[in-house]
Amino acid sequence: MKKLLVISLVAVVLVSPVSALSEEQTSEISQSCSTIKQHLKNLQLADSRTRSFLGTAYQDFLVSYITPLNVNLVKNNRPSTTISGIYSDILDTRAKFNSRFTTYSQIFEQLLAMDCQKEPENFYAKIEEAREARGKLESSTKKMRSLLGNHYTAVQKLEEGL
Repeated sequence: MKKLLVISLVAVVLVSPVSALSEEQTSEISQSCSTIKQHLKNLQLADSRTRSFLGTAYQDFLVSYITPLNVNLVKNNRPSTTISGIYSDILDTRAKFNSRFTTYSQIFEQLLAMDCQKEPENFYAKIEEAREARGKLESSTKKMRSLLGNHYTAVQKLEEGL
């Protein structure tokens, strides 16, 4: 039962903001500190794997598909302002993704270094900061997914016009 409460607390902490902690919540964080940190370490590992996968996929897509396509369009004197614009947006979004992940990772490292038994309120405040950084990172992945879909659609339209 206590494990379920701790897991629920970690989930609530990472999903929904709360402005102030009750004495019960503060006490629960202090008492379950090591368990909460273990769950956070597992989350950190999963996030790192996801970032690595997405970063590699974005890079592979750029190097193997998007950049060569743009080069060939220019070489063949058929530049597409739509595709070039999307390409530029993809590069910007990828840079934001990398930067936002670095920020999120740094905040997460600070969070894991904190003593949640002695400073549950500050620990929770750092969790809120990590949640906000994670939300920004998620928005970058959603934007990238949208841009890649737009690129695919633009390439299809370009093919129809050939």
